Amino acid sequence: MKEWESVATQLCQQLEEPLARLAVRRPPTWPGLIRQVGALRLDFSRTHLSPDLWAAISPLWPAGGWRQAFADMVSGAIVNASEQRAALHTAARGFAVPEHDATGAAVAAPIAEADRLMQATVERLRAPDSGYDAIVHLGMGGSYLGPALVLEALAPTCARRFETRLAANIDPQAFRRAVAGLDPARTLVVAVSKSWTTLETQANLQLAHDWLRAGGIADPGARTLAVTARTDLAAADGVDASRVLPFGEWVGGRYSLWSPVGVTIALTFGWDVFMALRAGGRIMDTHVAGDDMNAATLAAVSGYACAAAGAGSRAVFAYDERLRLLVPYLQQLELESLGKRVTAEGLPYTGAPAPVIWGGVGTDGQHAVFQWLHQSSDWAPVDLIACAKPVGAGQEARHRTLLANALAQASVLMHGRASPDDPVRAYPGNRPSTMILLETLTPESLGTLLAFYEHRTFALALLMGVNAFDQMGVELGKTLATGMDRALATGETSGLDAEAAALVGWLRTR
Repeated sequence: MKEWESVATQLCQQLEEPLARLAVRRPPTWPGLIRQVGALRLDFSRTHLSPDLWAAISPLWPAGGWRQAFADMVSGAIVNASEQRAALHTAARGFAVPEHDATGAAVAAPIAEADRLMQATVERLRAPDSGYDAIVHLGMGGSYLGPALVLEALAPTCARRFETRLAANIDPQAFRRAVAGLDPARTLVVAVSKSWTTLETQANLQLAHDWLRAGGIADPGARTLAVTARTDLAAADGVDASRVLPFGEWVGGRYSLWSPVGVTIALTFGWDVFMALRAGGRIMDTHVAGDDMNAATLAAVSGYACAAAGAGSRAVFAYDERLRLLVPYLQQLELESLGKRVTAEGLPYTGAPAPVIWGGVGTDGQHAVFQWLHQSSDWAPVDLIACAKPVGAGQEARHRTLLANALAQASVLMHGRASPDDPVRAYPGNRPSTMILLETLTPESLGTLLAFYEHRTFALALLMGVNAFDQMGVELGKTLATGMDRALATGETSGLDAEAAALVGWLRTR
């Protein structure tokens, strides 16, 4: 059993005040603090990473270290022990596709067939005479957040074939907003649910079918494209088999945008754009496969050290409006993967807990939460993300100002500024940040960025010793909601706790 508490204690001793003074303790010549991966430049020079810190955390890697763990994952080993599944999102984007996973289930053939079906579907529906000019994408969690992020990020620079809307929330307002102004006769519904039992997606699909019927569509199933691992259940709901895109159980929802879950991306922007997104992911896969001290493991070691030193959160700010949905995407990716209280072996977890992810876009955040980042008695590490080049001609001056703000925030976070005569104007500094620069925001560079965060999450899970691929904490609340729904409908509160029963009683009088 790993000695979590002793390692955490050692780290806290090394990272005093609460972190060791960066400019003093980080050797400026330590190699590898700046990594170029494809079109991404990842700069860890304003963190507390050092050879001593790397060595202190190294005992937390599982047997064989990062490379063995990564090799296990991409080869189809059972890395999701609680559900006895592989985790092959890397294979979904074409990296090191195994023939079978560790259970003997075929991998390569189903992925190839899924790609063939998806590409054919995309080309057929993008044809000028397909009869469609709009898409409503229904999903929840990773079936929504990944596609939503990519669709918004690429919209300003990639030509769109469709007017594409998305809905996730079970609140009917979400669906009404998604279909506002659309013609049911020319709208394709894409419903994405791995289990085909997701409550929110099923509820919105019912709304979508009712909306299509009200618009004169006699057979809504014929206007629906289903993406699921349960093709049988989709067929039972009236979706013809020719309109079902399957994907494997070994692709987790929050890692799934590379699979047929991303079909709406391909429909909107074209198959070539989707393949470029995947290619960008493979660039990061290749990088992290070849070096123990890669961008993802450096970020994970830095993140674990910050958590061990008392940072309960991590901020992410993109200095690019196109990436405003990155934080919600990362919240699901990281908090579902790392928010665990037992280890992968089922033992109590006693190490540093995973930080809460929060943030937004710059420069908006500078006029709100950056006050906390710079001068609070608490602190958090920060990821600052920006693009080196502007979008379109004539924007060079404004883009330069945007970049100047990102660079200035990183410098102030690290170095601070003393003010002996006026403590209100003192900035303590010594607050780590990672600068991530994209040459430009393209499908490929976006894919590389998202794959970086996937691998960072997996690497941090390995250091923590937790399972990055299950999410049991999501399930209980959903299960209890069924009983609450029944109680609200009938007034029968037996089995509910007293507080819930009282609220049900009050709500039924409204």
